[in-house]
Amino acid sequence: MEHAISLERVPDDALLRRLAELLHQSRRVEADLVAHIGEVDARQLYAREASPSMFAYCTEVLHLSEFEAYLRITAARAARQHPGLLAILREGSLHLTAVAKLAPHLTRENCETLLGRAAHRTKREVEELIAEVAPRPDAPTAVRMLPERGPATAPLPALRHDLDQGSVPSTQLGPDRVELPALEQTLEGSTTGSKSEVAEVSGMATPESVPRSSAMLSGAAPEATGDPLRRDGFFLRTSDQHEVDLSSACTRWARCRPAR
Repeated sequence: MEHAISLERVPDDALLRRLAELLHQSRRVEADLVAHIGEVDARQLYAREASPSMFAYCTEVLHLSEFEAYLRITAARAARQHPGLLAILREGSLHLTAVAKLAPHLTRENCETLLGRAAHRTKREVEELIAEVAPRPDAPTAVRMLPERGPATAPLPALRHDLDQGSVPSTQLGPDRVELPALEQTLEGSTTGSKSEVAEVSGMATPESVPRSSAMLSGAAPEATGDPLRRDGFFLRTSDQHEVDLSSACTRWARCRPAR
């Protein structure tokens, strides 16, 4: 915090001058770091720290990120083959990304020329330079047979004509569904042959069932009655004073209903 406050009081010219000096120092330190990584890699000293490779040593022991380790190891190995790279890194003419991009294409013949052309260039410009120096071959022309089409289905106009003529059964227009009479028969079977006069599964209920249903929906316990035929659930009262357990009937109906 004190350092940040002190920087706020630094004049503009002095701040820019210090920034440039720090950048030069970091480049010199970076070149020394790359040189040390290259020497440790050559001696395989990473094995003393139980690391299987220099990359593992940089990421697990030196705690560099994977990308930082890759850039520095690539630059270090290239610098051992082309010692002039360290001087270029120290001067700041090339950044680590440019060195890592150029490393696979450097030879003794083109090293000086290629490094000179890549000086102070961005990553995109370095990639364009590499494409010029080492262009990739064009993609080979490939000819393949298209897969055979399957049997043609009925066109849409023909289907529309069938619908207009009424020749398509209604069962083919959607999944099979259990019709309402099937549920009514289930309810009638539960009442030993009696027919419900209150509602035929149309959403209606008797006055006696409304308070009980509302109580069950609100989470309250149903009222206890002395009627041995009444159980916890929804009921329909029939004309002959029989009660139908609507919850169990709906459960049976849902089980036989086909999945959509």
